[in-house]
Amino acid sequence: MRKRVLQIICSVLAIVMIAGLLSVSFTAEENNLITGKFTYMPSFTDDSATEDFYYSDDYFAAPSSTQNVHLTSMSMALAFAIMEIEGSSYITDLFSKIGFEDLQTNDLDITPTKDTIGTAIAHKKVNGKDLVAVSIRGNKYGAEWASNLIAGAEGNIEGFDSAAEKVIGRIKDYISTHNLENVQLWIAGYSRAGSVADLVGVYVNENLERFSTTADDVFVYCFEAPRCCASDKVYQNIYCVKNKNDLLTYVYPKSWGLYTNGVEIVTGADLTVKTVKIDIMGDDKVIDVSEEDMAEFNSKLIDFIAATLTREKFSGDFDDSVSELIELFFSKSTDEWKAVAAKMDTTTLLAKIMTNSRAVYVLLNEGMAGVMRHNSDKMYQQFTDEMKIVLGELFSADDLGLSEVDYQRILDNLYPLLRAVGPVLVEDYYYNITGDSSTAMPEGYDDPDFDPQTAQLPILTFDQMKSQETPDDFTPEEETDADKGWSDALNDGYDAGHADALAGKERITEAPLPEDADTRSPEYLEAYAGTYLDAYNDGYNNALEELNPKSDEYYEGFEAGGAAAMAAANADVVAGYKASYSETPPAKEDGTPYSEDYLIGYANGFIEGYDNYYQIAAEDAAKLTLYHLGTLFTNISDIITQHYPQTNWALVTAMDPYYHKDILGDVDGDQVVSVLDVTAIQCKLANLPATYNEALADTDGDGSVSILDGTFIQRYLAKLSCPVGIGKEIEATES
Repeated sequence: MRKRVLQIICSVLAIVMIAGLLSVSFTAEENNLITGKFTYMPSFTDDSATEDFYYSDDYFAAPSSTQNVHLTSMSMALAFAIMEIEGSSYITDLFSKIGFEDLQTNDLDITPTKDTIGTAIAHKKVNGKDLVAVSIRGNKYGAEWASNLIAGAEGNIEGFDSAAEKVIGRIKDYISTHNLENVQLWIAGYSRAGSVADLVGVYVNENLERFSTTADDVFVYCFEAPRCCASDKVYQNIYCVKNKNDLLTYVYPKSWGLYTNGVEIVTGADLTVKTVKIDIMGDDKVIDVSEEDMAEFNSKLIDFIAATLTREKFSGDFDDSVSELIELFFSKSTDEWKAVAAKMDTTTLLAKIMTNSRAVYVLLNEGMAGVMRHNSDKMYQQFTDEMKIVLGELFSADDLGLSEVDYQRILDNLYPLLRAVGPVLVEDYYYNITGDSSTAMPEGYDDPDFDPQTAQLPILTFDQMKSQETPDDFTPEEETDADKGWSDALNDGYDAGHADALAGKERITEAPLPEDADTRSPEYLEAYAGTYLDAYNDGYNNALEELNPKSDEYYEGFEAGGAAAMAAANADVVAGYKASYSETPPAKEDGTPYSEDYLIGYANGFIEGYDNYYQIAAEDAAKLTLYHLGTLFTNISDIITQHYPQTNWALVTAMDPYYHKDILGDVDGDQVVSVLDVTAIQCKLANLPATYNEALADTDGDGSVSILDGTFIQRYLAKLSCPVGIGKEIEATES
């Protein structure tokens, strides 16, 4: 009996001791946890954003081969805090908050070039070791973007590799300068910087002694990184976090023998893209309008491009040309490029092309009859030479707001761009015929010796055609009377409308006859009358805006309304005309009202844009001639969004319990109580699919969910009386 009692006592003591040890282990991490906010700049905005971070020295206690979701989120914060335009205040602030010192920054406070790579390095003592943190800039890096496209003919991607060499040298120098021993390395980068971090991690793993470290003490986190390494070796202390819908993570292609080198952590929801195929040989009849998994399409798209644009072709003159043009792009301010864009609106550009006989001839002759049927260097050289002349006739350097030197740089790089990209477009065009471009290409398409000047059926330049070197059976299409009427009405109508508005005259409601109407054909007059009023109203409206400029808030609303109209129109091509139509902007998250000018601008932007965008989207859906690239551009906004830092922050933190809060009324689990939660309840009650947490939907606490619970959420949003717990965090629940 006494023995039995002792056994029970020992067992109880053992349980207490184990519980105590577990409690100490858990509490140790909580006691060391540093929480706060960090700042960064998201994509496509100069505004900053803030997010929460959770840091603990204990993240580095276990071997780096043990995945830690908290360290993954914190590493993304480290990679984000360096995202700042020519500055280092955000990363400095983060390092200060988590106790790192001796900060060294490189290339952060200067204007970036393709040869720079922004980094920030700092260290602290952790568990008797020197923890060295390395943040590599992967956004807001301007002309550094140019090096992303310098591939090189073999080995690692050259642009990433040269940047990695710089980072490696800085880490070595930092360790040496501060006499650090028994080092732990924590390296993080996003996008381009993710690829650089990957290559740095590979080098460190192969040269551990040079960094006074071990494999267990190297922690490398690469987020949304393109493939970059010629080795397919996987290191257990490198983590490659990839959103499966992010197109950039499929670049560069595996068929080029390129890889990332870490343990993959895949994020991302099951998303789709809208694909449209047509039967080009059957009167442009639409044979398939469908949806395809976005991740599968991304993979297919890159494989298709890589089959035509091999690494050898890409790394010839093409990558240097693209790199140079990107540098040129980042050398101009946003306002300078806006001024260029204002002179290149679609209507003006189309009118210039259609009224320029050389442009029309070159597009039909060297374009449709030339490069569409002959993939040779000489054919593309003739096409390029003619396009340079066309561009010179259409636009001067001054027209584009460029210097003569910069304009010439663009023209000089035209051939490498057309020679590399042209065959991809051509193959995608023929892909639609059979779904396999190899069976639909014109006979002799890949003859490398085809010379348009010596071929049996010469493809003549415009000057040759005009100098009567044209064969007897060649008769270029002449401008019709209807074409002339359309062109004249565009100019006459716009000028008249502009002048009338400036003079304070009323708008006209009928198109006048041209002054020489008695000498014109019926076809000319019909085209003139059908075009004049639209051009007149364009001129009149533009003059009114010059006389009565709208407020900045109006234009902000107008731009937002136009963007919303485009999104709605594109969606409604599938959902039905005006299914998404709304002239009113969605409510602000903070509940503040819009100004009256903004609302008027939004409505006008939406009204003016919707029908036009719907027609364009419908025509694209009905006559899409490029399957892969057409699908890309049809869904470009949705696809690009998947690479945004802010998009992937949400995906990564969704895996981290520190970022999860159960809020009463947050039925769909997006961490915010909104009208969407009411919709989720309604869908559930109607037996429709919805993201739904029943415990968070029972807002009145009666043990069941009814429409009354949705009503309480609406009252909460309207700041009316409702159950006191709505909007507050509660104990964890299971959905």
